[in-house]
Amino acid sequence: MGICGTISDSYNKFYGRVYASIVNNIGIGYTAAMKEHKAELFAGMTDQQAQLERPLEIVEVGVGAGMNLKFYPKDSQLTAIDPYPQFEEYLKTSMEKYPLVNVDNVKFVVGRAEDMSMIPSDSIDAAVCTTVLCNVDDVDKSLSEIKRILRPGGKFYYIEHVRGDEGSWVRTFQHIINPVWKRVSDGCNMTRDTGKHIEQAGFSHVEQTHFWADTLKTTLVKPHVKGVATK
Repeated sequence: MGICGTISDSYNKFYGRVYASIVNNIGIGYTAAMKEHKAELFAGMTDQQAQLERPLEIVEVGVGAGMNLKFYPKDSQLTAIDPYPQFEEYLKTSMEKYPLVNVDNVKFVVGRAEDMSMIPSDSIDAAVCTTVLCNVDDVDKSLSEIKRILRPGGKFYYIEHVRGDEGSWVRTFQHIINPVWKRVSDGCNMTRDTGKHIEQAGFSHVEQTHFWADTLKTTLVKPHVKGVATK
């Protein structure tokens, strides 16, 4: 490996550490602000696990620091996917803090939503994304992969910030600020109509709600969508 490659690797590791630290801090505040919405959404997992009468097999795409672990059913099995390996240490801390998910049942995998070829088709009970689909390069390909890995009847649970209503000042300013926003937020796209993408992704049933997240401080990311899509 040449010197350029060494410098690039060092930069990527440094960026990953800084990014993971920032996301961890933001995630703590976001989860606290959205705890009621998350608790309501993920309650469906407990019902799903009860119906299956066995531990739920979950894939969380873009797991980050593992802020959703506190909402998962007891003894569920988790495959945690994230493009940044630096998040694994934060995930371990979350596992210690929220022991409902057995540490032995958690596997961390470095990967992206657009390519989860390490996960067999029709093998997962539940997939999870929270504020992840705004960051992916190809949202439709990501949703196709999520649908592929789910078992027939499997559930996709999601909460995402989305673009504002047509004609609103929020939507106007989102489009103005978005080019800069994407550059400083690791590609986060605040003008994406994620709910529409999910509705058109080929799931057998989609139940979703658009809502205004009053508890968040940043107005331009208050438009949200949450829901459950069934394969």
